[in-house]
Amino acid sequence: MSIVGSYEYVYGAGNAPNRRIDFLGDGTQVWGEVSGKRQGVWTRMGSIEETQMTKEGASTSKKVQIMMEAREKGVSPEYPSDKDFNTLRYTEKVRMISKLQPTGNYRISISNDIGTNPLFETVNHLSFFDPT
Repeated sequence: MSIVGSYEYVYGAGNAPNRRIDFLGDGTQVWGEVSGKRQGVWTRMGSIEETQMTKEGASTSKKVQIMMEAREKGVSPEYPSDKDFNTLRYTEKVRMISKLQPTGNYRISISNDIGTNPLFETVNHLSFFDPT
């Protein structure tokens, strides 16, 4: 098992990252270890499995292109389906993680829920997307 990448983000008010997801891989699967920063100390909040991660089927510009072409034809747009992480090849998962901002184009949309720890939320879904 090795760290294949990390993603830091801000949760709540503030401007400094106070959440981090370290992505680990074993050559087949990728999962995330989620940590939160409180009073300057990183604390493990939980983990997230591949079944809780998806990759959007198309970039934002591709979706706009599909929408405009459908509009010209007077039909409903048909967008490529999102893909569950556990259906992707390991190399594609690692490539996406390595291209997360700020070094690449990919971003993550994060869904949270109330956790059992009153200090931290529970991350329950990650959606990787290309906003370009």
